[in-house]
Amino acid sequence: MWQIEIIMKISRIIIIILLAAIALPVIWYGGRYLFDPAGLSFEKGAICTTNETDNELVFSVESIPGSKMIALLAKGENICAPSSTSNPTGEIKVGEDEDHLACVIQVDKPEDVIFLSRYFGEGKCDWGKTTR
Repeated sequence: MWQIEIIMKISRIIIIILLAAIALPVIWYGGRYLFDPAGLSFEKGAICTTNETDNELVFSVESIPGSKMIALLAKGENICAPSSTSNPTGEIKVGEDEDHLACVIQVDKPEDVIFLSRYFGEGKCDWGKTTR
């Protein structure tokens, strides 16, 4: 009977050590590498965009092949959708909410960084681009 108690105490100690091994890096780094998609990214390329308007807008960025990222961006903020290939193509959509992403631009050159320069409303916007 005493052997079972010893095994139970040892298993509790092991669990506490494992939890500490997981919690300490999260506390130390603020979770930026464990929970941030960019922190664990193995992408070779990405489709990126920046909001250069004065409006807070919802951006959807999709890289093909790759992933789709959606975020609310304020002026000057950016978002990238990583891809497993070095030359992804993709699509960027913008709108006032996630259900109304009416401004759309196709991205054929991943070296181009697309930015939204003006947003007029449903389906009306001006895009610009720079090269990385």
